[in-house]
Amino acid sequence: APVNLYFLEDFRSLQKALPMVRPTVFFSVPRFYERLWNALAQNRTARGLLENPGALKALLLTRTVRSKLLKKAGLDRCDYLISGSGPMSSDILHSFRKIGIEVHNAYGQTEAPLVTINYYGRNRIGTVGEPLPMTQVKIGEDGEVLVKGPQVTLGYYMREEQPFKDGWLLTGDNGRLEEGSLVLEGRRKELIKTAY
Repeated sequence: APVNLYFLEDFRSLQKALPMVRPTVFFSVPRFYERLWNALAQNRTARGLLENPGALKALLLTRTVRSKLLKKAGLDRCDYLISGSGPMSSDILHSFRKIGIEVHNAYGQTEAPLVTINYYGRNRIGTVGEPLPMTQVKIGEDGEVLVKGPQVTLGYYMREEQPFKDGWLLTGDNGRLEEGSLVLEGRRKELIKTAY
């Protein structure tokens, strides 16, 4: 199938660009979804719905709120919303789910761009999903996430120290496997990673 990819140089122009592009698959950092949720929380009707859900009225309002939010954001044609590149709040993911919007966490690194993803129809909030095909994920004895697969880099150019052991990429992340899905439990390395 033909695929059109769009990239933005400046994240601040996303709000203007999305309604023009209207993607069917959208990948962004957690901060985008946090801002989208905050905008929804400012809406009086949506806030009332979230605070006092009632049966039929809530169902009708939920559809309306969801439709308006997605259309305004330029995501009304989107089938797959994905968040990655940083930790995403489970509370926000559950809140989106309450109004019928599924945001799927994914996990990867510069050395292995996409390792796991919460697949469509199998979105396990609190995890970063299942390994991609031909990708292996295991947890080392010290709790470190180890990855092997075709997307993993062969190593760093002209650098003596390499993050590999017996063919596995040492990610620097701690985690555990839960029913086939990866749950991240923090970084091992001293790095600062923001929601942006």
